[in-house]
Amino acid sequence: MFGLALFLAVAGQVAQPTQGDDVVVTGVAPSPPPKAANEFVRDVTQRSFDQVPRYHGRVCPVIVGLQPEAASVVRERILETARGVGAKPDPDPRCLANLVVVVTESGRDFVNALRQNKPNWFRGLSPVEIRRIVKEPSPVRAWSVTSIRNEDGNNVVTPAYGDAYTMRVSSASILKLPTLAAIEGSIIVIDSPAVIGLSLPQIADYAAMRGLARTVPPQSKGVSSILNLFEPTATRQPELTRTDIIYLQTLYTLKGTENAMQTHGRISRELQKNGRRP
Repeated sequence: MFGLALFLAVAGQVAQPTQGDDVVVTGVAPSPPPKAANEFVRDVTQRSFDQVPRYHGRVCPVIVGLQPEAASVVRERILETARGVGAKPDPDPRCLANLVVVVTESGRDFVNALRQNKPNWFRGLSPVEIRRIVKEPSPVRAWSVTSIRNEDGNNVVTPAYGDAYTMRVSSASILKLPTLAAIEGSIIVIDSPAVIGLSLPQIADYAAMRGLARTVPPQSKGVSSILNLFEPTATRQPELTRTDIIYLQTLYTLKGTENAMQTHGRISRELQKNGRRP
């Protein structure tokens, strides 16, 4: 979806920080109890078309703003995570990028330039949502371009904000929807000063959790998650937590025709069931 060449127009705004790739894992945090699991799923999950979107095609990451060696480490770890949770990674370095991580001196300036030069990268987002991304006080700005497909994965429709759309479907059921909500591309823009002191695995795992699913940091800090990496009052996790992994694995195990409420419930139950295991 996104070609690397498209970034070169604004490459002058991209910094080149260097990071170490060492990480120390001191233990595995327990899964949250039922109430915390429900709150976590509710807090972090963003809907599209009343469903929870994910990639239904191959995932092709590209990293901009890190030195080549560091970028390669981050890309390979995202591919490894995608493979581990059941997504379809595309290892070809020449693949068309659809999960883009940008480390730049000013994410706000970068997103503003992108909005002016490549408005299609915000397709489907309302003007209010785009302004919120630009004015985001956090050092991270992340969003996904989503589409809706029929249950066979065909007839891809990515309506502009406010546009109506029609689609031919082949089934009708009260138990599942005849559609799939798909992530066509995810963009994660990180202010370079914020990555100082972080490891490459932390950056990669954060990007994977924001990009492979349409997620935001949780409001409640009672659950250990890599999504809290840039939150000032939260404990920084060294990598994806068990909660994060179960969230992604469950999302990619589902067929995708579930409505948002069904998906929320399934992920919450998996988190709770795992929490009762020794």
